[in-house]
Amino acid sequence: MNRRSAIARMLVGVLVLATACIAQADEDPAAYPSKTIRIIVPYAAGGGTDLLARTWADVLSKQFNQAVIVENKAGGNGIIGTSYAARSAPDGYTIYIATYGFPVTPLLVKDAQYAVSDFAPIIRTGFGPLALVVAANSPIKDMQDLVAMARAKPGALNAATLGDGSQEQMGAVKFQTSAGVKFTEVPYKGGAPAIQDIMAGNIQLMFEGLPTVMGFIKGGTIRVLAVTGAVRSSQLPNVPTIDELGLKDVEVYSWTGFLVPAKTPRPIVDKLNAAFRKGLADPAVVGKIAETFGSDPAGGSPEDFQAFLAARIKENAELIKALNIKPQ
Repeated sequence: MNRRSAIARMLVGVLVLATACIAQADEDPAAYPSKTIRIIVPYAAGGGTDLLARTWADVLSKQFNQAVIVENKAGGNGIIGTSYAARSAPDGYTIYIATYGFPVTPLLVKDAQYAVSDFAPIIRTGFGPLALVVAANSPIKDMQDLVAMARAKPGALNAATLGDGSQEQMGAVKFQTSAGVKFTEVPYKGGAPAIQDIMAGNIQLMFEGLPTVMGFIKGGTIRVLAVTGAVRSSQLPNVPTIDELGLKDVEVYSWTGFLVPAKTPRPIVDKLNAAFRKGLADPAVVGKIAETFGSDPAGGSPEDFQAFLAARIKENAELIKALNIKPQ
């Protein structure tokens, strides 16, 4: 065999291999899924987001009759896992679970390593209001007490947040704006230590997601004054909304949703959306998620989720500008 013939055969082999790889990458959407699906969680195992992802992994596995596993890619306040998911193959076999910080981080971090546009939305699966909480033995018995004390001594009441751009800060800022009061914001690295300081009397109040506070509310160690939703939470039906109590525009939600890397074929996105919507129509699934995570079902189309994310980006960009927060 001469050198030219050997090179020609090698090139043919390379072309055959490349064609096979392309065919594998461009799997017929009708055959999807034909192998294991991964859900990327950008936080450590054992937390609320991880447990929720595992709940959905079980739901999808049963629907697709295919293995669905959870991979935790923790670090960098969610950036490591999110950027990893963004760079994954757009074939429907890598799904990303998003929470409140997903559209906010690129507004706060100069090199977030991802953009919201790196993803294609599937569906927003759940949402829940924040609870306005104080210690059970606090002299603040209701929201009227809180407003009166804050107006009497501006800045004297400490409000725990999880830092710039957090849902806790959003709740505190909207409340202060609506009520015409001033809190002193104290940033924490997690909701649990903030709640401990509330119970110890070091912090007077906090706006926090229901999964973090429900156990303390049921245990009687913290008191919930109101919730930030447009309507009462199914998990706290006897607790009024802030709107009911006379303050407007203090609507803030924690939420979860699922996305895939951009350029994932639309038929695969639609198939995933249909699977999630079927799960949300199952009372057993909805009940488990509500009881465990304090979340009510959302749903809708990929376009609905896209519009929701765009609204969150706009809202948070306005907040960051108003507070003169500089991206780090």
